[in-house]
Amino acid sequence: MELETALGQAYLFSGVEKRHLRKLARKMRNVNYQTGDEIMRAGGPAWHGGLGSMGVVLKGSLQVCHPDGAVFAHIRPGEVFGEMALIDDQPRSATLIAEEPTEVALLSAVEFRDELKDNQAFTLNLVRILAQRLREARAEQREGGARTA
Repeated sequence: MELETALGQAYLFSGVEKRHLRKLARKMRNVNYQTGDEIMRAGGPAWHGGLGSMGVVLKGSLQVCHPDGAVFAHIRPGEVFGEMALIDDQPRSATLIAEEPTEVALLSAVEFRDELKDNQAFTLNLVRILAQRLREARAEQREGGARTA
């Protein structure tokens, strides 16, 4: 999947103008992982490999695992990961493992924060997503479940 197309399809970037997507794509770095490679570790620093990585999957898929190793989600092409840790500088809340040969595009924390300052649509989308996650977490709490995002 082409990076600009993947960004346009990702929930985090929906509604962002193409010129901003193009600019953002130029700032990202493509990285390939093999099956079983660990991309990020629960409890690890927000700053991964010096990148402070937030990413989007271009091809392949990632398993999202609780710290105990239980898989609770999958990230597929066009989906974003790692944005939470870049916002709050807290340790990663989940471990990401490549389920198959996987290509991701990573955005550094510096570039991520520059985009927040420069791109109102991007920032508004992020706020909406965080609000949605908070509502979902509260709903799951009321139902007696727990969710780790």
